[in-house]
Amino acid sequence: MSLMAVHCASKLYYSNSRTQTDTDPSSNPSGSFEVRVKERYILKFQSDDGVEVVLEDITSPEFRFVLSIPLHFPSPQARTVYIKDFVSSLNLDPYVYEFVSGEMTEVVAETLAKTKGKEEFKKMLAVQVTKVELIRKEKTARIFIQIVGV
Repeated sequence: MSLMAVHCASKLYYSNSRTQTDTDPSSNPSGSFEVRVKERYILKFQSDDGVEVVLEDITSPEFRFVLSIPLHFPSPQARTVYIKDFVSSLNLDPYVYEFVSGEMTEVVAETLAKTKGKEEFKKMLAVQVTKVELIRKEKTARIFIQIVGV
């Protein structure tokens, strides 16, 4: 038997370089949102007496992407669809996709509400994803048999 736990944590960073935009909608003012994702995978083995041993502990390189977000959307739903479409193109794990798109949507909505869409912004969201898989003796025996062919 194998158990998998996934945990996401994030930290939001702001840039103080806000720029007042023209009220002219043709100027296409936008905000910049950078997301950095770092994943860590831990494989543990649990013996019959409950002792856990770490077999693998792998940390991936940081994955970065930047999204330019227009300050003016026809509706809040259009803004949500815009963000979710972009994040879905990144081929993230479904749990991580929901977490990142939710965080981005919330932060962008709050920022646009505070500035009333009149100030450009720069934000960076750092996301740490930790996946822990715990395998027990029975699963290990099956894997061993498959590898060795006994």
